[in-house]
Amino acid sequence: MEVLAEITTGNAQIKKCSNGMVTLKHLEGINSLKWNDFVENYEAILQLQNGCISPLLGNVTNIEEVENEAKAFMTKTLPTVANALAFVNEKTNTVTSFVINMYLYLHRPQIPVKVFSSEEKALKWLNEFL
Repeated sequence: MEVLAEITTGNAQIKKCSNGMVTLKHLEGINSLKWNDFVENYEAILQLQNGCISPLLGNVTNIEEVENEAKAFMTKTLPTVANALAFVNEKTNTVTSFVINMYLYLHRPQIPVKVFSSEEKALKWLNEFL
């Protein structure tokens, strides 16, 4: 996938790809997220998408903790920027998997959301939403 534009926030690298998909990968050393991190990423995604809604791939492999306020913000704003979300967690049986599954159970996003162990599998699923 060719990258058309990218923004690096204080916690993530966010890219807009030629097929319309947006990818987000947290920077090295980032293992917890707060509400302001989500706001910063949301604003960057809005800027990259220029009014379009598309699939979003979020690599959360190293994330171990997310504030409750941040999860609630994501649930509320997610449908305004994405029509589907694939989380990639390349580590298995980690705190990250638990955090993601609890998020999905408690906050029930209004768009399709799945968790994958590889970016390749996640991209294959997200292609259905292009």
